[in-house]
Amino acid sequence: MTKQLIGTTLVLLTLLSASPPACAVDVNMIEPAELLLRIGSPDLFVVDVRTPSSWNRSDHKIPGAIRANPKDVTELEQQIPPGSEVVLYCA
Repeated sequence: MTKQLIGTTLVLLTLLSASPPACAVDVNMIEPAELLLRIGSPDLFVVDVRTPSSWNRSDHKIPGAIRANPKDVTELEQQIPPGSEVVLYCA
């Protein structure tokens, strides 16, 4: 992954919970440089929230990230290991 990709990626750091209003509370930003250092960390769960067509056309993806619909919090929540920090991004 290049620094350029990280530099152009909007990244939100949040902890997901069962209810959508709780997800909107206390959302923090993570700097691209910090994300670059943390890629591969076992307590980090990276989610690409682009549309499926945008994701499929892109050559720029963060290694280890999954693509998911941010509106389907219940399905996404089941994939996240307990205690993980969740990074949502779109490019």
